[in-house]
Amino acid sequence: AGETHQAEEQTPAGTTHVLVAVADAADALAQAGQKLAVPSQLSGVLAELDAASQMPLIKFQFDAVKGDARRLLVETGRFGSPVDPTIAVIGPDGVEVVRNDDLLGSLDAAVDFKAPADGTYEVHVIDYSGAAPSPANVYRLTVEDPATAFDFTITAPDKFEVYLGETADMVVKSTKSVAWE
Repeated sequence: AGETHQAEEQTPAGTTHVLVAVADAADALAQAGQKLAVPSQLSGVLAELDAASQMPLIKFQFDAVKGDARRLLVETGRFGSPVDPTIAVIGPDGVEVVRNDDLLGSLDAAVDFKAPADGTYEVHVIDYSGAAPSPANVYRLTVEDPATAFDFTITAPDKFEVYLGETADMVVKSTKSVAWE
């Protein structure tokens, strides 16, 4: 099971205490097969081979109604993980609905799709890197409704001169994946 470690750090403002949760491969495998809420995001480890495929593989589920739009993203590169993920969505009838290996300019994988039927869908996260299963094979899986998904960036100068009681402007750029209503 995972452990929690406490660290103490000295800062100019004094001593701060930090709790760090460390998950192990058993924790990640315990997540396998769980039903995901929409939206949700989780991190895990591809640390064991799937018996049937002999590939590092982990499976999750989510429910959808016919016509529901879903976006699924598997990120590994930003974490320095050696994983080259593929993501596949299997429909309630056991037939693959959609699959993606690499996004443009990245080894990360993502799919957008509309559920063709009501039911429980299975998500497969598979590592095609050829690397041996390892606790270093980390990933993050995001499941969301693209109609409500957005991304934003904040542009701020290197230095803010804001005096007590005054305000300052900050630029926030927001991008929505679909048309605003």
